[in-house]
Amino acid sequence: MAPYCETVDQVREVVAAAKWRPLKGEAAERVVQNGEHVSDATRSYLEDRNKNSIAIIGIESEAAVNNLESMLGAPGE
Repeated sequence: MAPYCETVDQVREVVAAAKWRPLKGEAAERVVQNGEHVSDATRSYLEDRNKNSIAIIGIESEAAVNNLESMLGAPGE
């Protein structure tokens, strides 16, 4: 739950924080520099894990109400 969201950019930050991103540090470096990728089983597990994540935003201001339609259209990936 993220209180007092007013912009699409804030919603994107909340969604990014809610998603599990396991490839960090050395693992991310191996993927980027060497083209190494996770196994199909690991990829499937990660996709399912993130599919079941939710992000809740607080609409608590006039600005948020005015931006609500665009905020709800923010990508959830």
